[in-house]
Amino acid sequence: MKKEISIKQYSEHIDSHLHSFHQLLIPLNGKIDLVLENQQTKAAAGNCILIKAGVHHEFSAKGIHDFLVVDLDCLPASFDQTEMVKFTLDETAWSFISYIEKQIKNTLDHLLSNKIVDLLCDIIQNQKWNVSIDPRIQRVVTLINNDLSNELNISQLAKSACMSETQFKLIFKQNMKQTPFQYVLQKRMEKAKGLLIENKLPVYLIAESVGFGNASAFTKRFSSYFGYSPTEQTVK
Repeated sequence: MKKEISIKQYSEHIDSHLHSFHQLLIPLNGKIDLVLENQQTKAAAGNCILIKAGVHHEFSAKGIHDFLVVDLDCLPASFDQTEMVKFTLDETAWSFISYIEKQIKNTLDHLLSNKIVDLLCDIIQNQKWNVSIDPRIQRVVTLINNDLSNELNISQLAKSACMSETQFKLIFKQNMKQTPFQYVLQKRMEKAKGLLIENKLPVYLIAESVGFGNASAFTKRFSSYFGYSPTEQTVK
């Protein structure tokens, strides 16, 4: 059974292929643009891309980049059933990915590699993304997760769900157990904390990647959310 994990790099040249196995693609740093069966998306650190077996995809990476790549013959049930191709990783997943990166660089034996892949899949599929929700809300959740650097206001999100703002806020909370603002903030803070744990980007770039216009506003929101500053996070 195929169950492989590695760190790879891709070029700025657009390449394309398909393969007979499934793949999880997780940017450790840098960005990647993809087209999966004519669906365009892009990913950066904090995201995970699910590429199912037989899905033709084009891809090109930008800047300095490393990607954690997991190849699988079989997908866990929640992965196999989801229509999402991209989702945001939470703090637990990012902490484990940091551990994986170090293990791979120190040479990973086959037995440990298999156990790590199983645990990574368990951690990811236990996130909230795998909960069955209203397809209209799912569409909005995918929009949010696709790029947290975008401006994400209620008017735009409600329009994407083809609902009035009042109806959207009510149905979103029924499905996600939190308001749209709370969900967006949670995902932004989770991604920011993951990037800070990796300690690979300056604060102003992390702020931009999670939708804040300046580092000061980001620092204030991060400190209010977690109870300590981004700078304090990097030295934990």
